[in-house]
Amino acid sequence: VGTQSGLVRYADQRFVRFAADSLELPAVLALLEDREGHLWAAAAESYFIDVSIRGGLSRYDGREWTHYADALGSELINAMAEDREGNIWVGTRSKLARYDAGEFARFTSENGLAGDGVRAILEDARGHIWFGTDQGLSRYDGVDFERIDLEEPRSYLWGVAWMVMDGCGLVLIVARDVQQRWHAGEMSVWIW
Repeated sequence: VGTQSGLVRYADQRFVRFAADSLELPAVLALLEDREGHLWAAAAESYFIDVSIRGGLSRYDGREWTHYADALGSELINAMAEDREGNIWVGTRSKLARYDAGEFARFTSENGLAGDGVRAILEDARGHIWFGTDQGLSRYDGVDFERIDLEEPRSYLWGVAWMVMDGCGLVLIVARDVQQRWHAGEMSVWIW
């Protein structure tokens, strides 16, 4: 479990500190366990988030931590996900990064993303990876990024906050107070 003062785990019917001094930054904002059992931790100086707070990414392989400050800078991490190929996708306030075979590739709006600040990442049943950004929605097919036009124009004011895929394969997108859905190649406003 990520906390304001590091990681804790449940063992022997109690919570115990885990690798307390091994993370570069104390406040753990998000965790991801990859298919190899490695633990990825997105951390920050504090839970009190503002633009001046430093962030970072670390990976625990079961023996030691590897820190990726040089690869990603010191930005806060908004989203993490692993795709079916085993790549780790990381979204920050100014870029998207993909970790593959020990290297990070970086992507921005210059590569076709709707916006540079990535807030949400989701892989659908077909293997397309969706990115909710500060300027809208993008889908990656393994080769190219495609900007997906949102039906509700107010969505562009705040960007895409989160996404989820329902049991029918519909990708549901929430941008501030507007819910939308993607189905059969079409975007529509979705009323709860």
